[in-house]
Amino acid sequence: MDQATQKNLLALVKRNYEEIAADFSMSRKKQLWPKLVSLAEQVKDGDRVLDAGCGNGRLVEAFFGKGVEYVGVDNSKELIKSAMNNFQIPNPNDQTNPKSKFLNKIQNTKFILGDILELDKLPEKDFNYVFCIAILHHLPGENLRIKALRQMKNKLNPNGKIIITVWNLWPQAKFRRLIFKCALLKFLGKNKFDFGDILFDWKNNRGEQISRRYYHAFTLNELKKLASRAGLKIEKLYKDKYNYYFVLKK
Repeated sequence: MDQATQKNLLALVKRNYEEIAADFSMSRKKQLWPKLVSLAEQVKDGDRVLDAGCGNGRLVEAFFGKGVEYVGVDNSKELIKSAMNNFQIPNPNDQTNPKSKFLNKIQNTKFILGDILELDKLPEKDFNYVFCIAILHHLPGENLRIKALRQMKNKLNPNGKIIITVWNLWPQAKFRRLIFKCALLKFLGKNKFDFGDILFDWKNNRGEQISRRYYHAFTLNELKKLASRAGLKIEKLYKDKYNYYFVLKK
């Protein structure tokens, strides 16, 4: 994929999340996925956690009751605003604060407007865990995915782990059709996407199309190669009908 196409797709992804921020946040108020909760259970009291591509911050819920130091980073202004409204406590000692139900649960929480491709700009480092939930499939081109993984790797302490989920699009017929349609258009010279790239409509709860989204449909072997090329070791890699899950370390 050429740089101009990558630049356009990155801009599309950023614009998409600004356009759908309100609807997206509402759709993410459901209970956390059981498998994500299971992955987060290994985080211990006192650990430092970086949430790369934190969205509206809902991963914080997985750490309730633990004294973790949490930093969430996202390049969507609207989603960061939502995350701060949902989970950042202005004054933990104010018992009249409507967010007081979170007291003693998420006192060390910070949300930052930033880019997953520029994590090196963050002063924070030596994290025990870096979470990257449903983000990697929005990065166009293998080189940018490897760059993101290396940026996350550089934020880990020597024994730290990266926990990643990406969508498993291949089992779903509607996405398979889009994958092959985009591949055909590439063959005909009508787009400059990589194989597995698709554009997809985001619809609101009334079924109205309000934005366009970019996804990359990963294969298992592709994920293995990405980890290797980023200089990371795979501790776990598995999938279900909708997602791939993998745990990486230095």
